[in-house]
Amino acid sequence: MQKEARSKIPLLIIGSKIFYERVLPKGLKTRFELFYFDHRGFAEHPGKTMSYYSSLDDISKEIEEFRQAHRLDKLFLFGHSGHAYMALEYAKNHPKWVLGLILCACSPDLSPSTHTAAATFFENEAEEFRKRVFEADMATLGQKIEENPKERFIQFVLCQKAKNWFDPNYDASWMWEKVPTHLPTLDYIWGKLFADFQVKSGLMKISCPVLFLQGEFDFVAGPALLWDPYLSFFQQVEVHLFDRSGHYPMVEEPIKFERLIAAWTSRLKQGTLPPENF
Repeated sequence: MQKEARSKIPLLIIGSKIFYERVLPKGLKTRFELFYFDHRGFAEHPGKTMSYYSSLDDISKEIEEFRQAHRLDKLFLFGHSGHAYMALEYAKNHPKWVLGLILCACSPDLSPSTHTAAATFFENEAEEFRKRVFEADMATLGQKIEENPKERFIQFVLCQKAKNWFDPNYDASWMWEKVPTHLPTLDYIWGKLFADFQVKSGLMKISCPVLFLQGEFDFVAGPALLWDPYLSFFQQVEVHLFDRSGHYPMVEEPIKFERLIAAWTSRLKQGTLPPENF
């Protein structure tokens, strides 16, 4: 297949196109050619009662099919929250296509031990007001799910606003408006695949530079130091913290978010990576 000439480097974003088009800084469009991989968890599949995926490898294969269908050659890959695991898995399986990996607001996995670490982080570091907001919101979750069971995933996220945002009362409902979900797929991805994800396995296969973007008030992913045991496995890695952000630094500190990505990719262009990659 002939390589397609492009004026801007592709940035492939994993997750709901509707969602990430809303939340990512608009200035990224001027720096990159943006592509969105909509996995099947964010789509309506009437009558489908089982997960579309049985493994992260299934998702990795679909991302590769997407890359080929859009005739993408070298690209930057962005994964936020749980989508970071999809990005990591793709970079392990197809390292030659990934110029750089941007991982945002993620823990190494969603195992019980990681959940415990995040819960301890919240208990020890969150102010009392934030804890009260969280308790009040979670007390309403059951009723909200009962009223609209199809939006269970979204309601759960919205009721965790005190753990998701620097401002514990931030209303993020605008981000999720009309975002379709397929609960059997999302339940299996988040409840099984991410819980069983072994981040260390195959990590040495990732040869590209890696950029971690973490919010200091991210009580969902937990503290950034959870990644410390694994950073040495990456050949080249940078970690940046956002001191006024939680789980969504692209929304709470969009200018800094965009500038960090722009500066990082610019440094790679100036000599960290071979020029023919660009």
